[in-house]
Amino acid sequence: MEPIQHIYSWNVNDYEVRLFQEQDSLRYETVDITSREILFKGSFDFKEMTTEKMVSCLKKCRVMIEDNGSAIFSQQYHTWNIDDKDIHLISGNDNLIWNIYCNSTQTSSFYNFQECTTASLRCHPETVAIIDKIKNECFKDFQQIFRLIDDFKVSVLSIEIYNENYQKQKKNLENLQLSNYEYHAVKKVIVPSVLSSLFLSACVVTDLTAILAFQSSAAIALYGSGAIANIAAGSFVMCTGAAVLTPIIVPVSAAYAYAKWNYDADNDKREIIEEKLKKTLPQTTIIVEIEPKITAPSIIDPRVIVSKFTWAVTVITYNGSFGNHAEIAIEGINDGFYNNQSPLIGTASHVKIGEKFFHLAHFQPRIESGLLSPQDLIYETRTEIWMLTCEKVKTMIRNIETEKTLPHGQRFEYNKWGEGYKKGRKAHNCFTWAQHHLQPLGIEFKTKNQRSLVGSVASAVTDYTKKTECYTEQPIQGI
Repeated sequence: MEPIQHIYSWNVNDYEVRLFQEQDSLRYETVDITSREILFKGSFDFKEMTTEKMVSCLKKCRVMIEDNGSAIFSQQYHTWNIDDKDIHLISGNDNLIWNIYCNSTQTSSFYNFQECTTASLRCHPETVAIIDKIKNECFKDFQQIFRLIDDFKVSVLSIEIYNENYQKQKKNLENLQLSNYEYHAVKKVIVPSVLSSLFLSACVVTDLTAILAFQSSAAIALYGSGAIANIAAGSFVMCTGAAVLTPIIVPVSAAYAYAKWNYDADNDKREIIEEKLKKTLPQTTIIVEIEPKITAPSIIDPRVIVSKFTWAVTVITYNGSFGNHAEIAIEGINDGFYNNQSPLIGTASHVKIGEKFFHLAHFQPRIESGLLSPQDLIYETRTEIWMLTCEKVKTMIRNIETEKTLPHGQRFEYNKWGEGYKKGRKAHNCFTWAQHHLQPLGIEFKTKNQRSLVGSVASAVTDYTKKTECYTEQPIQGI
């Protein structure tokens, strides 16, 4: 008769689980390490596999100890090594389990996957939706587990640190309320004259407290950096005391257009932050946060982090007759959309899956769209940066590529004054062409009633852009 062999052991905090083999049978014992008392004895039923195969499977398992000393041998899906901790994703009886092992103390803790897992507060709502889908379906769908392992990283936070991050988001939301206040202050301050429906002949300052931010330089911040701003910058008179009447020749609707567009841009970010803050705070001592594994900072604004899931879209200006040629800039992590056949601009090279890319598209009137080397990027002003799902942006890029292949008679004509008709066909300039492709993504530059006033003003991209440094105080939407 073959002797009983002790073939493997697991240490779980104050307990040791010993695996024994006797001929073709396997059993285990749970032992209290301090008292050496045997707390539980158990056996295995493995009729459908060999003893050797069963032993191999058991050695790969993580072990949890029940109150009565019985052991649960859990399949291990993946391990993330973070500082002093090993984060194991393992199977439970009816859910997934996080097994967090601290190497310095050699202790294990176990947490319910559903209860303590959450998307990072840095994530864009569209990324949160992907993580929530993984969270809700991964126990029954192994493909979601593989997606979690392949595309995301995890971090472990105390509930105190998580709450601090939550409060920072609330502070960002409070800061954005200022945009709402300033926009309505502008509406109150600028009063159209009955002398003309197009031009404002007087500006009455009715609430100095509300518009202290709008000094001469604030006109640039309000109207952008184009034609409107240059007129407006010298047209506001600020003082302390009584109301002041001063001449101004800014087109009324054109002036409102930028203020309303900038307000709407902040409104979008407000809505995104509000959506994040709707999350119920986890009621656990430990939070396991999930966010995209591969990320990279934007070239245009390093505070913006892009991933495979959310790409950054910006309208930039460069060169042109008045320094206002509009170009669409796209940044992200390649998820396989770009390959060795993707179009290139200038000195650009192809990007592999998981690498950062920069894509540029513009109408001059020839359409150019393709990957651009960051070293070749030159621009003067830019709009807000929008974080959008990669699928939405891919659709826009495909539409532009389709437009490039159309016969000449079916393409847009070039009209320097903006959107209209020329030679019987729809026409655009560089900016309105960009608007045409950005509008399906939810990016609007005009109010509903602001179709066109003076063509050269309404279609000037620099009236909707600022120098990069003007955006330093604005919060970013997330990865």
